[in-house]
Amino acid sequence: MNLYTPAGGLFGTHVTWEDIEEDMQRELDTVASFGPNKTAKNIGEGNGFMSRIVLVDPDWQHKDKELPEKFIVKILTQLAMQKFTSDLAKENKVENQFNTPEFMAAIEVHQKRLHNVEVTVYEHLLKLPRGKVPMPEVRYATNILT
Repeated sequence: MNLYTPAGGLFGTHVTWEDIEEDMQRELDTVASFGPNKTAKNIGEGNGFMSRIVLVDPDWQHKDKELPEKFIVKILTQLAMQKFTSDLAKENKVENQFNTPEFMAAIEVHQKRLHNVEVTVYEHLLKLPRGKVPMPEVRYATNILT
């Protein structure tokens, strides 16, 4: 798997509904499952280019406890960067130097490293007393092998 090849997951990424459902069930300690009316909305378009930011409404079924009605999923991918650089190149009528296999492979190494740093920072921030530093509620984050 690489970050620059479109896949069969949400918004062309490698992350599927099943991946998100399994992670949330495990992290929320629930047997509830996503329902037939689940939705995902790409809310990060035009705001950054290292990931897809997705608002998920899981349409929980068989709830066994209080669960979040909606949550955000951040998916590491180069697809947003590819779209941005492609649009920019077309707009300026120049060749897109960013969509070469060499560039995409090279940037992936740095992108994964930056992602892992972000995960580590959140792990450390979560150890602070709640309210000391404003931050989102993090349910699940994992390092990516580099």
